[in-house]
This record gives sequence, C-alpha cells and structure tokens, in this order.
Amino acid sequence: MGSMSEAEMHDFIVCGHDKWGDRFAHVTFDSIEIPIPENILLYLREDGLILPKEANYPEASFCDTSFEHADYDGVDWLSAAEDTPELEQPSFPAFCECLQRRMKELGGDVFVKLNWHAPTDAAWITSSKTLKCKNIEDVFLLLKASSRVCSDVCFSAEDDSETFGKMKYVLVLKKWMDMHAGTEFRCFVINNRLYGITQRDCIDFHKHLLSSKMDILREVSSFFEQNIKNKFELDNYVFDVVRVGGNKSDIFLVDFNPFNEKLTKSYLFSWEELKNVLEGSEDFEEPEFRFISESTGIQPNFSQHFGLPLELKDRSNAEYILNEFGNSNRNEGDDNDIEEVSDEVSSLSGPDSFSESDSNPA
Repeated sequence: MGSMSEAEMHDFIVCGHDKWGDRFAHVTFDSIEIPIPENILLYLREDGLILPKEANYPEASFCDTSFEHADYDGVDWLSAAEDTPELEQPSFPAFCECLQRRMKELGGDVFVKLNWHAPTDAAWITSSKTLKCKNIEDVFLLLKASSRVCSDVCFSAEDDSETFGKMKYVLVLKKWMDMHAGTEFRCFVINNRLYGITQRDCIDFHKHLLSSKMDILREVSSFFEQNIKNKFELDNYVFDVVRVGGNKSDIFLVDFNPFNEKLTKSYLFSWEELKNVLEGSEDFEEPEFRFISESTGIQPNFSQHFGLPLELKDRSNAEYILNEFGNSNRNEGDDNDIEEVSDEVSSLSGPDSFSESDSNPA
C-alpha cells in the first residue's frame, strides 16, 4: 500500500465500512459487521495458510472445542499439520461461533470483506472461483489467501501514528447476490460534484450499456444528489454503485474509496485528468459516463494472473521458458509439444495491447 501522509490516512480510514455503513444503510445492501479481535488480526498477519481448527468443522458447535465429529466428511485442509507438529492449528471458538451464527442470519451464503478491501485477489483459490462463502472454512481461506486483506491488516500494524492506533477492524458480511458485471459502476466526486461515472468491468463489452447509457447517467446522478451529496465526510472521493432491476432500476451503494491514485483504480478515466479537475485547470458542467462501446475496446483481465506461477505472469519470462523448452525438445525431435505449450502460454498472457488500463490495487 505504501506510506501515506496524515491526510491520506484520514481519507483512507473515513472510507472504511465501519465509518459509513450505518449512515448509508438505507441505500446499500443489508450487512453485518463483526468486530475483529486482536488474536484474529495477529493470525491474519502471519505467513502461511493454516486454517483454524473450527474451519474443518463448519457445522460444529464451538462451545465444545474437542471437535471430535466422526461423521464430518469435508475436506481437511490441515491434514498435513498432523505430520508437522511445529505448525500448530490455531483455535478461535468464540469468534467462529459468532461468525457462523451471523452467516445463518443472512441466509448462509455471504460475501465478506474487511473495512476497506474484499479478498478479490483470492477468488482463484475457492472451488467456485468466486467470493461466495458457504461456511467459515471459505471465509478463512479467502482472508488468509488474500494479499489485499494482508496489506490492510499489516499496514496499520507497521504504522505507529495515533490515527491508526485508534482504528477498529471489522469483518463485513453481506448476503450473497449474483450480480451482472455490467451493472457495476465507479463514480468520481470532486469538490462535492459528481464528475464522472465509469463501468467497473473493463474486460468485457456489455452491449446493454449502449441502449441504457442515458438512463444510467440520469439514475446515478439522481442517486448521488439525493442520497450522498454533502452527506459524506469528504469533498473528494470515489464511490461504487450497482444498478439492479430491469425497466425500473434501483441504484445501491456498494462502497466508498479514497480519491487517491495509490489506493483506487480509475478504470476508463485517467488520474491525470481527474487531478486536473481537482486542481482547477479543467472544469466540467455535467457528469460524464464512460463505457466500452465496442468489443475492440476491452482491457486485459489482470485478475487472471492471480494464482498463476510467477514465471507465467511476465510474458518475457514465459517466452524464455518456451525457448528453453523448445531447444530441449528440438534436440529430441518433438515440435508438437512446443506448439501446444506456446498456445497455452499465449492464452494465459492475454492481449498484447489495450486501449487504456490501470493496474493500481483497489
């Protein structure tokens, strides 16, 4: 995440769900906040993917910490720990009991995040390749595998400022809802005025945006004026919304983000133009809605690299591997394998060029 000034820290903290969730509860999805105790924070900061004992028994009663349930036939992620006694499984019976009970209150399947970030970078590790959590095992697996979550909890631990010393971490649970990627939008507010709206999913062309662009612009602008303007603590910030429904659509608030290029992605806007407006070198009269209007404008999917070997994330490394593999196989007179591996690496590397991108984490 990098170092931040006191002003940047303030904006970052203000955008945490624990700071705005209650105030905007009437325009966002039902959610439950669970305070995260210090022992869980310490656990999340530790290296390794050792899950708590309770995660192996998602339907257990955590009042009894023996966990001797012979009928449980789920996957035991920690079976290897039996052969490595130095890796002791942690146990958090009280927190896990609360987590399980709260998940049931939301219907069972939930979406999880911390105050700021969701573990979107860890979706690859789940069986469904999504952030849907069906039990506490899914929750801990996503939280421990996520670099974004680790960055959040480690950043405050490394900072000795009074600001971060007073922070309260929460685990946010939201009832799981299947969302169409083409209905999510990011909005930029500059000096308390809505400057721009951009689609968040920039890896696909969503045809419906062409016919709905004026409705989306009008609905999001009206939502901002009625529900958010002058009600959020900052004058410059970013917020995300989702448009739910068909002919009669509803806009729901999803999240707030700092107006900061180190922390927040700008998608189809550039931070240079956003900062020009902020500094007064450019002005605007009405909000602008940007979306991909044709299939040739899509951007590469950086999230596809999560979970791949590091060698394959860099195309130059991949080409080096291919050359080495090719030289070895040519000596053996087998060119078919070279062609097959070349095709596979090309599909993993993504397109060579794109219209516009921003790889900042957020």
